[in-house]
This record gives sequence, C-alpha cells and structure tokens, in this order.
Amino acid sequence: MGVNAWAGTKTLYPTGSIDPTSTSAWQYHANITATQNTGYISFKHNANGVRCFYVNFYETGSDFYSTYDTYTVSFDFYTENDWTNTNGTFGEIVMYGEGAGFPSPLYNTFTAGTGNNTKKNYLLYLRGDGNWVETFKINGDEEKTVTFTKQTWQTVSITVKKSTGNVSYLITPQGSSTPITGGSGSYIADGEQTSFNCQGIFITLGKYLNKEIRIANVKVTTEVDEEMVSEPTITFKSVNDKKRVVTITGGVSTDSNPVTTYYTTDGSEPSLSSSSFTTATKDIEIGEGAESETTVTVKAMSVSSESTESSVASSDFTVGTMVPLGSVYIWFDKLAEGAGSTYNPVYKTSADAPALGNPEITLTATLNGSPVDLTDGAYTFTSSGTFRVVASAAGYESTENQIEVSNYSYIRTKTVNFKSLAFSSLSATEQSTYSTWNKALGSNAVYAFDLDDPNTSLVDGLSITNAVFCTDNSDGSSVRGIGCKGSNTTTTFEYLLAEGQISEFTTEKKSDGYADKYKPYTDGTESYTMSHWDILNGWNVYSPATVTATLGANGYATFAAPYALNLASLPDGLTAYKAETINGTNVHFTEVTEAVKANTGLLLAGAESGTYSIPVVASGADISGTNLLLVNETGAIFDEVSGHKYYAMVKDSDPLKFGWFDPATLAFPSTKAYLDVVSGSGAHLNVIFGEEETTGIETVNNGQWSMVNGQCFDLQGRRVAQPQKGLYIVNGKKVVIK
Repeated sequence: MGVNAWAGTKTLYPTGSIDPTSTSAWQYHANITATQNTGYISFKHNANGVRCFYVNFYETGSDFYSTYDTYTVSFDFYTENDWTNTNGTFGEIVMYGEGAGFPSPLYNTFTAGTGNNTKKNYLLYLRGDGNWVETFKINGDEEKTVTFTKQTWQTVSITVKKSTGNVSYLITPQGSSTPITGGSGSYIADGEQTSFNCQGIFITLGKYLNKEIRIANVKVTTEVDEEMVSEPTITFKSVNDKKRVVTITGGVSTDSNPVTTYYTTDGSEPSLSSSSFTTATKDIEIGEGAESETTVTVKAMSVSSESTESSVASSDFTVGTMVPLGSVYIWFDKLAEGAGSTYNPVYKTSADAPALGNPEITLTATLNGSPVDLTDGAYTFTSSGTFRVVASAAGYESTENQIEVSNYSYIRTKTVNFKSLAFSSLSATEQSTYSTWNKALGSNAVYAFDLDDPNTSLVDGLSITNAVFCTDNSDGSSVRGIGCKGSNTTTTFEYLLAEGQISEFTTEKKSDGYADKYKPYTDGTESYTMSHWDILNGWNVYSPATVTATLGANGYATFAAPYALNLASLPDGLTAYKAETINGTNVHFTEVTEAVKANTGLLLAGAESGTYSIPVVASGADISGTNLLLVNETGAIFDEVSGHKYYAMVKDSDPLKFGWFDPATLAFPSTKAYLDVVSGSGAHLNVIFGEEETTGIETVNNGQWSMVNGQCFDLQGRRVAQPQKGLYIVNGKKVVIK
C-alpha cells in the first residue's frame, strides 16, 4: 500500500480551503472579471483572445502533495453559451501539477500569484491507456470530448489514475493551445513515472466575449491502491562478434519498495530460484558457442520486498551470426583552393549505424590502394583514381564503398559578382517601385526592387524566379545583390552546367556571414534555392582543368569538349586541326594554335592510341566561320537536311578518311565532330593537310630532314616516319623534300 498522509474527499469551495478573494487560490487573466455570488463564482472576459483562469488545490502547510494512486477533481460548471472542450483548443479544461519522471517544466512559475503558486510548473494532457489514464465525465457519463450546454449546471469530473504502463503526454505553457514538447504519442519509459502531485484545474474561456461561466462545489478525491510492480524490460545493447549483450531493466514498485528481478536465458519461466539482481539494470551476454544462426529467448520478472510480482517479460534475440555495419556513403562536399589558380574537390564520408547497436565506427580510406588521411571524415583530391572507404567496429562485420574520381583539378571558368550589377539593367517597371526589405544584414534598410518573374536577362545564364534587386539606396545605388520577394519565401535560380562542371553560389546571410553553396552537374539543368534570410552576391562556375582525348590506332580522332580549350598549350606530340575547305572529295585541314570556345569541332593528330590532357580555359575564340567541323551538342539523333550528306571520321582508317552516316539512325556523340556536305560527294572524303593552293611550298633537302620540327604526312593523311623525295605536309604546311 502507498504511504500517504490522508485519502478521501476534500471540499475546496465554497466551504473548504479556497478563498474566492485570495489571489493565490483563484488566478485569472487581467481581462477577466471574477464576481463572488452566493455559492459560486462567475467569470467573464472583456477582450479578444484566449482568456484563462485556474483554481489552486493546495494550501500553505498542507500535506496535499503526498503521492496518491488516483486523483479525481470535480466541480459544478455553468455556461452562458454552448461550449466544447476539444483537448487543446478554445475551451480547455486541464488538471495540472508536478510529476516525477516527466520532462523538466517549461515554466517554473506562472506569471500571476505568489507563494505556493510557484508549484504549478506545467500543464498535462494525459491521454490513452498509459501510465496515467485520463477520464472526463459530465454528470457521471464518460466522454472524451466534453460538451457543455448553455444555461445548465453540469457536474464535471477529471480522473487521473496511476498505472504501470507507459504515459502519453502533452505539455503547454499557460493559456496556450499549442503543445510545446512531448506531443501526442511521446512516451515516458515504464518505471520512470513515480508520482503525480495534483495542484489544480486550468480553464480557458475561449473566444466567447462577455459570456459568463460559473464554477461551484469544487472537490478533490484521492485514493490509494494496492501495490503494483511494473514489468521489466529486455533490450538489445551491443554485438560481440556472434554473441549479443542485452540489458534487463527491473520493474518498479508503486510503493517504492525494493525490487529483485529474476531472469532466464533458455526460454523457461523465471522463478525465485532463477538468476537474479537487485540493481536497477543488468547486462547479460548470450549466444556463447553459437556458430550458426540461433534464437535465444530471455525472460524476466520483478518481485517487490512485499512479494508483489510483476508480469513476465519475454524477448527473442538472434545470435550466432556477425552483424554488418551500415552503408558507407561518399559524396562531393565542396572545392578547396589548390596550387596556382586551381581548385581541388573535397569528398566527405560517413557510415550508417548497424541494424543492431550503436558501436564506435572507424572509417579508413585508400586512393589507388595507398592509405590517405580522412580529416573529419573528408578527403581533398590532388590526383585521380579509385577512392575506397572502409567502415569497421569491434565485434562487427566491416562494410565499404568506393568511387572513381577522374577530375581532381578545376579552374574557375565563370564569375558573376552580383554587387557589380547595374541598376540601369532593370526594366522601367522594375525600377519604378520599391519596398524596404527587413531581412538584411546590419541595421540599415535595404531597398527591394521587384524583378520580372522569371528574370532571364539580369544575369547571363540564370533564370531567376521570385526575386528582388537589393540596394542600400532608393535610387538604386550601392547594389547589395539579389534577395527574396516577400517574407518566408524562397528564390529559385535555374541554370545549365556542362558535364563535370560545379557551380558555387555565395550568399550574404543575416546571422552567420558568408556561406558557399556548391552543386555539381547532375543532368544539365540545375537549380539553387535561396531562403528569405539571404542576399545572393556571387555565382561561380568551375570546370575540370583538363579534358582527356584518346586517339585511335592510326593516331587520329575527332574531338569536342563542353569547355573552352587552350590549343596554344597542347602537350608535346599533339596537333589540333580544323576543316577549312572541301574540294570535291578532298577535305583540307589546317592547324589551330589558339584558344577556342566550348563545343568546337577538331581533328587531333598524335601518337597511335595516344592519350592526352588538353588544358581548359575560361573562354576562347569562335572559329566556326573558318571551320567546317560540326558538333552535335545534344548527342541525340537529328533529321537529315535534304540535299546534304553527313560524314564522320572512319575509325583507324589508313589513309585517313571520313565516311557517310545517317544522323536519323545514329546518335552522333557530342564529344566527336562531323562534316555536313552538299550531296554529290562520294561515300568517302579524303583528308588533305595544308593549304589548298600550292603557294608557299617550302623546299627541304632530304639530308636536312632532321632539322624539320614536326610530324610528316603524305597528301592522303598517312603518317610518314622517314619521308623520301616528294611533297608532304609538315606542321600544316606543304613541304617538298629533295
């Protein structure tokens, strides 16, 4: 039996301990008027909003706070209008108090009252079949939603009963209808709740302005039940190779008597002769000697010093198998400044917790088989290769993941400074109206000029939606950047990236300075979303510092890249050509030695089956006016134009030739180049290196050949290692060797 100072019923009003004139007994909002009448108190509120009052059950020096098993609060209630308790909205009735095992109170005191009023520290909505069972009754009939009929006295009772299950709770601050923490469906573990001290009832008048509510005949009844012992819990704790460690938590006596917990690991029912412990918890290891998958059943019961027994808890555990760790993740995080004007990618790593337990996981990494240092789970690439990450933990089966990283050096190929944008670039409509923008840094006002939606002309390559142009002055001077249109909204930027590129957005934030936002290419059309607290002030695009070209077995390949290429700094042994003219079945190619823009078609010549790294630059020349090589940038099939034929280089041909293909059936790749020729040409086109005319032909004696710096080709495009007398192409020029 619980030990309590008293049990029974106390009448608190009108003949009991509640003094209707005492501010420590009745508390109510300043906009509520309370009037003492014969046998009851009436309440009205005279302002909009939720207005509340509450009655305290305690009194100074009282022993009312002793622990009881059941509290029932009852009172007579009269309302001037129809009024419904909906558990957390207008018109709520709640019992409040203190309870051991509940979360720390949100409010140590309410704003009104003094003295013992500080004991009312949170409100509890106690729901369901848990540790405390809530029952609302009107005139003796139980209801979950309490409805009061106007101009009728009704008796309301609220019962809160202690049990040994779990408790579901809601917590609200004074006068609020919104739960702050806990929430419906949040539970306190069995055994943690040891007491509840009822302190009073709390009532909100809701939205009914100047309507009267009457309270009378307030009583509290307490009861003491027989001792109960809660059921123990059996939970998995950790893995030890093929064995398992489980934790048994003993039950708790409602009378706080000492408890002994008895358990078995062979599936049998526990008894007073079984293994036991008297501490709150005990860890046991199961599965010793199991070499294949086996199920072990653990059972436990708790018995108090008064011989009260709990029900038996039972849990099954699988032993005899290794438990793998969770998945290993590797993802691009950002770019870090490297040597010169290059940038290196930083990849981060992590591992999921395993299906059982939460061990300390160690991540190790290798690049091409050699160990690398994972600082804070991240690695900065300065070379390409296979990046492998392994997750391991004592007693668990390790897991791993790996990726191939080819681009390890980037250059910045696009830079936009939003602070340097011209206000004059806005349309007249956009410039005509502005508003102050309160989401900016510092105390100065920011002026926001609405942009057309979407705006596709302010910044080349960006489609901007739901945005404003931010300045420090109403005349548009001192540009700040791009912000969001309206409060609690977002601005979206859409743009295109080439495969392998990375974008970076820099934002000026109200709270934490600058934040870089990196996003790698995924499908060409990318988007970045900025929150309403930010001002966008920069956009950068990074491209791989080099692209790789692999030649065929004949030493040739057509080539195109989605980046501008620096052909003035090609690696030794590699030459780039453009197709300058076509005469009949002959295509004349000349050397290109300057930077060219992205998606320029080229013919490359070098070592047989050679692989070369071609440097990327931010921009290059448009040579399309003198270059007949075309690029299919989408890589998709396309319709043939009437009267035209399309030619691609014949792989490994010797002599080098271009052959006809059908673009409607062959999806010509975007990384190669082709020719579009008016019909009348044959099935093949011959490759001629050098000028179409014979003017400017140089003469070299055969004995002086070694002085010629470059590779030698005959007029059919075949490489000649040891030329004899005749006409050849050297470095794109015709040379006669005597």
